[in-house]
Amino acid sequence: MDYNKLYQRFIESRPARKKVSGDGLETHHILPRSLGGLDTADNRVVLTAREHFIAHRLLHKFATGMDKSRMAFALKRMAHDPRRNYRFTSRQYEQVKIAVREAYKIYRSRRVYTAEEKMQRSQRALAMWRDPTYRSKFTKTQPGETPWSRCRLGLSKYTHNRTPQQRIQDLVAKWDSKGIPHNQTYIRSILRKQ
Repeated sequence: MDYNKLYQRFIESRPARKKVSGDGLETHHILPRSLGGLDTADNRVVLTAREHFIAHRLLHKFATGMDKSRMAFALKRMAHDPRRNYRFTSRQYEQVKIAVREAYKIYRSRRVYTAEEKMQRSQRALAMWRDPTYRSKFTKTQPGETPWSRCRLGLSKYTHNRTPQQRIQDLVAKWDSKGIPHNQTYIRSILRKQ
């Protein structure tokens, strides 16, 4: 079955509607933004909740590769959105769960960032880190605590003025109290990385 044609016919057959707050209608992007669609009036259509779910099911059916993964994630979001009152049959819910599981496999195995994407991600992270309010979430500490970013295995070279041998003893004592097996060579290699 050609789901692409079916989707096109489905979208074209929907009547022109105006969305009013509280009427249960939803705005659908004909070509989803995650697939490169624009947020323009000619790329949007107003659908009922049921029609919106059907549209996304059809999009998932004919999409391939990473696009199929994106549509599976969209279905999952629709299924778990508390603001929407979607009701699924057990079969539909199972199909969504299977689609998401397959999407995760594709997403994890095929996602390779280009140099440009890596640079963009890095710049976004740096911009966030330069924001004082964002940064304060990670750098503020309570008296006697150490920031998580400066800590390794509960010991910090920034807060403890102790010799490496004393730090090893602290670590061994900590692990012994928790029943964690250890050996001295492994502990020394960890402390060297700090």
